[in-house]
Amino acid sequence: MRLQIMALAVGCLVAVGVGAKLAAEEPIVFTFHARDLALVKKRIAAADEPTTEALQKLLRKAEQRMKERPYSVVTNGPTPPSGDKHDYMSQAPYWWPDPKEGDGKPYIRRDGKPNPDAEGGDDEVLRKMCDAIWQLSLAWHFTGERRFADQAAKLLRAWYFDPATRMKPRLVFGQYILGHNTGRGAGLIETRVMLKVLDAAGLLAGSESWTAADERELKVWFRDFLDWMRESSRGEDERAADNNHGTWYDAQSAAYAFFIGDERRALHILERARERRFIEGIDPKGRQVHELDRTKAMDYCLLNLEGLMQLALLGERCGLHLWKAHFEDGRGLLRAVEWLAPYAAGTKPWPYEQIAPVKTERIAVSFRRAAEVYGREAYERISSARRERQDDDVTIALALVYPQRAAAVQSQGR
Repeated sequence: MRLQIMALAVGCLVAVGVGAKLAAEEPIVFTFHARDLALVKKRIAAADEPTTEALQKLLRKAEQRMKERPYSVVTNGPTPPSGDKHDYMSQAPYWWPDPKEGDGKPYIRRDGKPNPDAEGGDDEVLRKMCDAIWQLSLAWHFTGERRFADQAAKLLRAWYFDPATRMKPRLVFGQYILGHNTGRGAGLIETRVMLKVLDAAGLLAGSESWTAADERELKVWFRDFLDWMRESSRGEDERAADNNHGTWYDAQSAAYAFFIGDERRALHILERARERRFIEGIDPKGRQVHELDRTKAMDYCLLNLEGLMQLALLGERCGLHLWKAHFEDGRGLLRAVEWLAPYAAGTKPWPYEQIAPVKTERIAVSFRRAAEVYGREAYERISSARRERQDDDVTIALALVYPQRAAAVQSQGR
């Protein structure tokens, strides 16, 4: 059946091509709405208790980051098969030694069960680096204390610029499997955390710590990385993936294209993603069909939902309103949220396999975002009920990055 978009774009929240004016008014960010930062600052000035509590948690984390040395692929782990320590390398997490083989090779897959031997790879170092610069750049933005910006810039230069410590803009050896290969396209799921780097660059843009030359050099790195993603066999494999890997490939490549100023390429990626991820990846009931055969199916539905929301946010930049667009049989992002809601709330038993506890932080953040976009009080209740109160990262995200807007969530009987 031929599917047609029933909801059309009604305008752009962020118009492409107004970069100079926008940069003067608010930072250029890619994983949340920059306008919410002004709202958060007003709440901080008004001594709003939840907001100031979250800020204190952020600042404690930022203080810890001030003591850390720069992260680097060069100083982490064994040398990759290329012989170049500047190459990123990580081991596939769900692959284990075969007990029937003396040396365990070739490894066998145990989906959803992480092999502890895979820990400590460059994926772990990358996550730590991205978390650090994210926290430091937010701390700079909300406090204006230059030392936070200085440290964030230092970490960024070490990872991306410094000839002695930089990572090459490629992922040839990501998620290798012993006895099978030296790397896979699947490794690109690990670099989704670099979207935080794009945000950090935007937040740092007003500081003396981050220069125009730094910004240009970072854009060169991401231009080269995006070219590698588009032209390499590893990138082709990941782009062809139907599940969350493909969704996050599209989300990354579109964001990187916007970051380097290639709006035409970003639009092409998003238009393709509309077909592949929002139509083919969601059925008329709202099920994310390519995530349901996993041993942690709900976790992967939530991970894919997060990627779809990232694509929808990027779509706002060029008039593709994927948040509310639906198709003639009803499928779309909203239908996916509706289908997942009772399971996320815990009011309906999950009918698919889930061999480990669900990561509730994804529920808390994604349903806060859904509540704000769709104006449904029920989604805010899900976010609040499934929030781990002791999780500082979730507290920071909900209060400082995805704040509840006073007039946005209204009871609509759902």
